[in-house]
Amino acid sequence: MTPSKDSYEVIIVGGGVSGLSAAKTLADSGIQDVLVLEREQTCGGVPRHISNTGFGLVEFHRPMPGPEYARRMRHRIGGVELATGFQVTKLLPQGTLETAGPQGVVTLQAKRIILSTGTFESGRHNRLVSGARPFGVMTYGELARYVHFAKMRPFKRAVIVGTEWVSFAAIHTLRKNGVEPVCMLGEYSRTIAPEIIALAHEKIFRTHTYRGVCLSSILGANRVEGVEVEREGKTQVIPCDGVVFTGKFRPESHLVRRSHLDFDPFSGGPVTDQHQRLSDPTYFACGNVLRPVEPSWTCFREGVKAALFVKMSLADTLPAITGSVPVRFLDPVRFVWPQRLAFPLQPEQKLSLMVSLRRPTRGILRLKVDGRDAWIKPINAMPEQLIKIIPKKLTLDRAEDIEIFCDET
Repeated sequence: MTPSKDSYEVIIVGGGVSGLSAAKTLADSGIQDVLVLEREQTCGGVPRHISNTGFGLVEFHRPMPGPEYARRMRHRIGGVELATGFQVTKLLPQGTLETAGPQGVVTLQAKRIILSTGTFESGRHNRLVSGARPFGVMTYGELARYVHFAKMRPFKRAVIVGTEWVSFAAIHTLRKNGVEPVCMLGEYSRTIAPEIIALAHEKIFRTHTYRGVCLSSILGANRVEGVEVEREGKTQVIPCDGVVFTGKFRPESHLVRRSHLDFDPFSGGPVTDQHQRLSDPTYFACGNVLRPVEPSWTCFREGVKAALFVKMSLADTLPAITGSVPVRFLDPVRFVWPQRLAFPLQPEQKLSLMVSLRRPTRGILRLKVDGRDAWIKPINAMPEQLIKIIPKKLTLDRAEDIEIFCDET
């Protein structure tokens, strides 16, 4: 489907949860001249092929499987114009997009653009795992597409790499489709998801979790025959015919990397202020393109917030982006989002920041503004987890220095 014209008030790049949520909010707030661009043939994002019933509780007040949730999200946007099978190829200044679709290259213009391109899992090549390239190695997203769309069972006995929430979802997907989860492999001494979840799965489903191991090689020529792992200097071979890489999500931000927009190499997403506004004030972003990784209900809410910020921007009621201050951080903090705060802070907006760590960390996490503590919290956190900072008494017209660091114990 090709856009009906070449200029809109708002264009949303990405028709996943956050993009559809933003489109619905814009339409409800009176901004009708909106276009949603989606590169796939159907909107709905990742939930379209996740059969687990972990969606919809916040948005629709009842749990539902991913495909049903995606259908309801699509239905909500009503008459908002939607162009599927349309790929954005370049982000240009002043709200200009280069796109490619069935009719060829098209240049589109908008007063404001919302990026909601989502996230992807790190596969084998991102984790530098050696070995040949046999069939049976995939990410959880690829596994879900196999079993949901193709109705295929790609293997019989699979090893799951990772111990995040999505890793345990992979156990349920495998078992539901007749595949035995052999074990889970975690690189740290404890799981990233709460240990009680791993212990429950070990007891109920007999799926053992190997902690503190390194996956060094995948064995097999044409098909997977096993994996080789290292633990405390010893090597072990685990027989299997499938390997599912889970977690270690990364924002789908290649468009930002190649554009004029400021890019944050630590989060892997665009640099924004607390209004989800990018370095070019015609651009905003929402959902998992901002940082890895949030559940569907958080993406839904961020889509709502992005739409409301866009409406304020069009009305010229947001603080100027030139009045923003970078948020500094020190190791072991891996990244912080938003990366900048725009002043003056609006008293009606509850300010929050998200922090991720490089390694397992125990200590006191601090937010300092102009040398004074604005927020303090004891933490015992794992990498890939997000820690929320909500400074309750931060109402400033201006700050000179903002810093986040951890006193490790």
